[in-house]
Amino acid sequence: MEEQGLKREQMAVSHGMDGVTEYWTSFTCLTSAGCEVTDAFSVNASVGDSAVRAVYYESAWGREYTPVTVEVTGRLRIENRKGRSSADVHPLILVHGRSGAVYAYAVAWSGNWMLEIEPSDSDCAFTVRGGLASASFAKKLSAGETWTTPKVMGASSKTGSLNEISAKFHAWYETVTPRNALSDQMPVEWNHWWAYEDKWINEDVFLRNADLAAEIGVEVCTLDAGWFGSDDADEHWFDVRGDWHKVNRTRFPKGIRYLADYVHGKGMKFGLWCEIEGLGAKADLCGTHPQFVAKRDGAFLGYVCLGGEEAQRWAFATLAGMIEDYDCDWIKIDFNLDPGEGCNCGDHGHGAHDGLYAHYEGLYRVLEQIRERYPEIVLENCSSGGLRTDLGIIRQMHVNFLSDPDYSEHQLQAFWAASLVLPPQRCLHWAWSNTCGDGFPGMDFGSPELSESAFKFHMRTAMLHTTGYSHPLPRYDGHTLADMRAQIAFYKAHAREWIRGSTLYRLTPQAVRGGQGAGWNAYSFVKPAGEGTACLFVFRLEHGEASARIRLEGLEADRHYAVEDVDTGAVFVQTGAELMSEGLFFDDMQPVESRVLRLR
Repeated sequence: MEEQGLKREQMAVSHGMDGVTEYWTSFTCLTSAGCEVTDAFSVNASVGDSAVRAVYYESAWGREYTPVTVEVTGRLRIENRKGRSSADVHPLILVHGRSGAVYAYAVAWSGNWMLEIEPSDSDCAFTVRGGLASASFAKKLSAGETWTTPKVMGASSKTGSLNEISAKFHAWYETVTPRNALSDQMPVEWNHWWAYEDKWINEDVFLRNADLAAEIGVEVCTLDAGWFGSDDADEHWFDVRGDWHKVNRTRFPKGIRYLADYVHGKGMKFGLWCEIEGLGAKADLCGTHPQFVAKRDGAFLGYVCLGGEEAQRWAFATLAGMIEDYDCDWIKIDFNLDPGEGCNCGDHGHGAHDGLYAHYEGLYRVLEQIRERYPEIVLENCSSGGLRTDLGIIRQMHVNFLSDPDYSEHQLQAFWAASLVLPPQRCLHWAWSNTCGDGFPGMDFGSPELSESAFKFHMRTAMLHTTGYSHPLPRYDGHTLADMRAQIAFYKAHAREWIRGSTLYRLTPQAVRGGQGAGWNAYSFVKPAGEGTACLFVFRLEHGEASARIRLEGLEADRHYAVEDVDTGAVFVQTGAELMSEGLFFDDMQPVESRVLRLR
């Protein structure tokens, strides 16, 4: 289609093997005077079904994946304008049709976006539109130039099964995701943050935790924020982000490489936190490279604009220097601010209205270069927890951190919804952390008031995906550490083997913080047909009813399954048909208790 010298081609490519459709639009400027693109929809398509209701997920720090259900009576629009893809609302919408089908659309972009559903006048179809948020975006094209929008991903289920939709997204994602031996391992991580934050971490604290982490079976030790900057005790890390060449020698007198060598000597991998885009107002970088400073109408925005090639080269060289100088195996990429509409400086390699777009294109390019140079490095996506979670940046990273808070009910809420799109092995969350601050309630695994069943419950809610811990290990006695070691051994020997190569089924509705959702949560992981193996995780939450019937999915109906309780060893036999139609009845579990069953 041509309009005012601009050729627009809308594309929809379906992947037959996994059932996901990629939507995008290409624009070509046909005039010598140049063109400007404003309505940059990636998808603008009609669906032959009546839209009855829609579900989407609101977000904020510690409130990721809060479900919202609305009846579709007219045009429905959701959008993000904060500059991070899931800062306000996650870039995903589920549309339930009158036919019983459900349709899912996810924007594969890390900045501002929109998704819109509009019923037709005849009420027998609806239109879906989505892509970049048009009110904050304009892209200038020169004569003959072609530009392609970010993609929107779509999947559907005629039977209305969200499990079918997630299986399609997972299959597609595994064909495009970065992966290496370490990410495929689904390693157990220890990270210092919640136990010590930037206030109490130092060389001695880190090394004492590394000793115990190795003893309980941790495989990656990550040093989070607090390691860089000057020796000034009053300096706050947020103010000097960008000065990554500095190491706080008061806290780490032997330097970061010494920590890495120590961790490697214990047989573990070494991880390091970095907010490569972040820029503190007091950072030396502001003075040495003022051309990197993102500004809008002259106002300081707090990040390095990666819209230009020089800034991209700096970001790549900085990350590469960390990886090589400190012998890193894992880099946690964080971003702790909302860039809003983004930079509009005219000398950064972008225009006045596409600075945020150019920044994210530049970031993607840097991450691609890092993966090409260091293919065995794991890149972890984090942004104030889960405030930049989307299929655009996830294609550049190996694992995605779900949320900063990790108390168990919130964890189940986040995983239930995040795994609609993200495979479990690409999700990372920690078992409920022992916090040194007051951001959210902490969990002391050494508390005498914590029962054995509750301890297992909190450990196992983090075993539905790649797992980790942020606990002050030296504060725990030998009994507590032995209990942690036993659960970590269970995860390494069984849980992650069940997850890899399996299909995930959510068998209950979503848990929602504050007791607002399902009181029971159950998930199963089923291996491909013919292997005859599966596992079932069942959690009764604090407000869970006295009993629950859990019906399984995805089993072979005529196969007899030996169902084993992994804690007691008790075994019984049922057919797949019985387990799917009649299910399993649980009436002997207390609140805050879990059950794990293995099916063979």
